[in-house]
Amino acid sequence: MYLRCQIFTKNEFLKNRLRLFWPVLLIFAAIIVSCQQETQKAVETTNAEIYIRYLADKKELSAEATLFMKGDSGNTILRFDNVTFANRPMKGKSLNTNHTRYRIDLEKHTLAPKYEIRFWNKEQQPKSIALNLSTVDSFSFSKIIKKGEGASLKIAGNSLSANEKISFIFTNEKNETAELKLGNISIEKPISLNKEQLSMLPVGNNEVYLIRTQIFEQKSEGSNTKGILQFFSQSIDIEVVE
Repeated sequence: MYLRCQIFTKNEFLKNRLRLFWPVLLIFAAIIVSCQQETQKAVETTNAEIYIRYLADKKELSAEATLFMKGDSGNTILRFDNVTFANRPMKGKSLNTNHTRYRIDLEKHTLAPKYEIRFWNKEQQPKSIALNLSTVDSFSFSKIIKKGEGASLKIAGNSLSANEKISFIFTNEKNETAELKLGNISIEKPISLNKEQLSMLPVGNNEVYLIRTQIFEQKSEGSNTKGILQFFSQSIDIEVVE
């Protein structure tokens, strides 16, 4: 029996090594690209929770935003170098190690029909969230609300969308408070309120606010947003009797 040995030159040996090495290298490259793509998919979408409140009596607007990324092991709170509301910087406050909330308070603010929250880090393109805050021009009840007889209500303003609702806060001189919830109603014509709806109202002279609440969810390129927008009207005085 003869044992055959093949003798390679140094160059031939290196060529054979490279032939074996390149397929392995290509496999590793494919794995790295795949991991990078998965990482990009994981970080490209920023989730936002928004709360905005406008007090028409005081012309005060407050806006809050929490930004986070969803993952298999839970939510990761994101911190940004720049977060703005209506081109004004929002201040970040760390509530704990995994929770940062951005907030801004504007006084003597004239309400605009549209707002925008933008957020970005250095050397990044800003992402933005568009917001529309619905209002009410005015509202009025019967001259005196008689709980045992019902009442009539008029609201002037744009129609409610499917994700909006109306409620009222009544507070009398004894600081007794009640909320009258009407939900998603039509405001194109006067609204009749029955005695069951009025039964919880505090008797006496009441200061009354209308609250228009919008609960929304929107998706855009790079962000998913959930939020609550609330408009508190100017107050009116109304007497409530049994």
